[in-house]
Amino acid sequence: AGRLRLSALLAALSIRPAAIIGESRSLTDGAVADLVIFDPTRRWQVTPETLESGSANTPLLGMELPGVVRLTVANGRVTYDDGLLGPAEGAVRIAAR
Repeated sequence: AGRLRLSALLAALSIRPAAIIGESRSLTDGAVADLVIFDPTRRWQVTPETLESGSANTPLLGMELPGVVRLTVANGRVTYDDGLLGPAEGAVRIAAR
């Protein structure tokens, strides 16, 4: 009771929301990648410089928080790579192992 299978969690957080807005991406061999790599063990300090918001007004300033996005791939392009923003060259595709 109170537990959720990983497959159900992934569907709830990715597949269903994508379907609602008309996207039909999948993690299948050869598909264009849309994914985020998240490190729940890494911590970060909230400072005005680390905020991606237009506002620096937050009660979290100065706090150390868990969890860091390490990599974001959108429409097959790396858009964030461990602190570096912007598109990288070449498309990222899913490869079966």
